[in-house]
Amino acid sequence: MLSSKSIKAKDTILSSLSSKFFSVITPPMISMSSSNLFLQTGVTATGVPGSFYSRLFPKAFLHFAYSSYALQCLSKVPEEVVDMNSPSWNKGRIHYSKSADQVVKAYTTQYAKDMECFLNARAQEIVRGGLMAFVVPGRPNGIPHTEVFVNTATELFGS
Repeated sequence: MLSSKSIKAKDTILSSLSSKFFSVITPPMISMSSSNLFLQTGVTATGVPGSFYSRLFPKAFLHFAYSSYALQCLSKVPEEVVDMNSPSWNKGRIHYSKSADQVVKAYTTQYAKDMECFLNARAQEIVRGGLMAFVVPGRPNGIPHTEVFVNTATELFGS
């Protein structure tokens, strides 16, 4: 059985662009802190505002990095999908579930740029021998984006 003495100290670092995130997560953390939960488990938590598509930490700082269902959020809307004169114009929608191929290509290109930025930033921040894990939604090869559940649901609810 684990006891508080057998658990080594761990730092939990949270990152978010949204100030709403910190206003929601901070009160429960303060409550846990005052109940000595952090002291009993040896876990500390820190909030770091900023985009995870750029560096947030010093070089060789993290031993383990984890992201769950955040990397599908792009750093910005591709410019061509909001340009009414572009063949990639997305008609004011915030999703691409039933969009033209040019719209999907614009989002795909932006995603590739974002992932490159994310991976390069983490490569600098993670110590040699450190680990990274992330969870992102995906679709099997050959399945059109229009047939993926999340896109079908998005179309159903509208944008």
